[in-house]
Amino acid sequence: MKKIIYSTLILLIAISDCVFSQSLKELVNTALENNYQIKIYDAESQIAKNNNTPGNAGKLPSVGFDGRASTSLQNTKQVFADGTLRSGTLASNSNVSASLLANYTLFNGYFVQAKAAQLEKLEQLGIQKSKFFIEQTVADIALAYYQVVYEQSIKDKVNEMLTISDFRKRIVEKRKEVGSASGMEYEQAVVDFQNDSLQLLEQLTKLNALYISLNESLNQPLQTAVKITDALRYQTNFDNAKTTKLITTQNGQLIQSDIQAMLAENDIRMAKSAQYPKVNLFGGVDYSSSYAAVGFIARNRNLGPQVGVSINFNLFDGGNVKREIQNATINRNIAQLNRSQAEVNLQASWTTYFNEIALLNQQINLAKDNILRTEKMVNIATEQLKVGAINGFDFRTTQLLLINNELRLLQLKLRMKTIEINTHRLAGDVLEKYYR
Repeated sequence: MKKIIYSTLILLIAISDCVFSQSLKELVNTALENNYQIKIYDAESQIAKNNNTPGNAGKLPSVGFDGRASTSLQNTKQVFADGTLRSGTLASNSNVSASLLANYTLFNGYFVQAKAAQLEKLEQLGIQKSKFFIEQTVADIALAYYQVVYEQSIKDKVNEMLTISDFRKRIVEKRKEVGSASGMEYEQAVVDFQNDSLQLLEQLTKLNALYISLNESLNQPLQTAVKITDALRYQTNFDNAKTTKLITTQNGQLIQSDIQAMLAENDIRMAKSAQYPKVNLFGGVDYSSSYAAVGFIARNRNLGPQVGVSINFNLFDGGNVKREIQNATINRNIAQLNRSQAEVNLQASWTTYFNEIALLNQQINLAKDNILRTEKMVNIATEQLKVGAINGFDFRTTQLLLINNELRLLQLKLRMKTIEINTHRLAGDVLEKYYR
């Protein structure tokens, strides 16, 4: 029965490893190709780009054509001052008119310039929103990826522990056969072996759940096989001043806040434009022709150009313009405050990470030293177990001490990797680090 359990575990581990290997960049590529929200942001960005045109800003003239033709049949009776009488039954009257008119805004309080700037900023905002979401997606995939790396490393450690437990069980079994080990010691070795087997099965279950979650985030079939072979390597050489500057200049959240503040400033310009007169230049060609079967004028035709200037000035509108300017100013101040608050929060996060990196480095060095010392203890304990110098309980205690130290080191490395990914996300270079 015990051999069947061990053989089954080996088979499960082999099956879990018999899948194709995927690097982080490959997974990120898959995520970006399949992510629906990214496609939505790209479409919204394209709309903002399409809206950013001179015509939409009001820089170009408008040209319109109007034409009309009509005919009427009327019973007409006309009596003139000299007594002349003219009458007609179902007399026809025809009218044809057409006009081509162009209108151009010469001045409207700089509204056109403000509108053009608004459309430009909205296009930039659309691009930044899409880029920022991509950065968040890449960071999330990287975090999920290295969580899998971490759990796979735990699986490897548990598998090592199971191998040692199996070695101990076989040694105790041989000693029991020759009468140098008690039945209780043997049963304890079997229980420890089976507990390690259970732990390995639990770890395999956890890994399968992580694979499914990772596939879900990639928008690919949930049962797609994933094999990750990277180790928990991490970066610690962050320069405080350089990273602080990158956060200020490259962070996607701050860039969007800057654009929002500029849009709010632009809204003030647009609101103030209503305080100025609006001057339009217009010109065109008019044509009209009319025919009357009964009347003083039988035919009339007009054709000629027209040009002119129109001026419109709002003398009083109940204070609405003043109110809109005040509200736009308040919104500008809010946007600036939001930007300042965002920068403070980001710099606080980076300061926390920077201080934690130094402490984690010390913890990792201590954990590595503990592992080296504990490995020596396990080697000594292994030799003593072979000759019966120590019992299974003491050997198990040494074994657990090693695995706990190794797991502690893995936890510290994962935390360091998490800080690395989050730092690059704050600095706005997460795409360069994990994608391009």
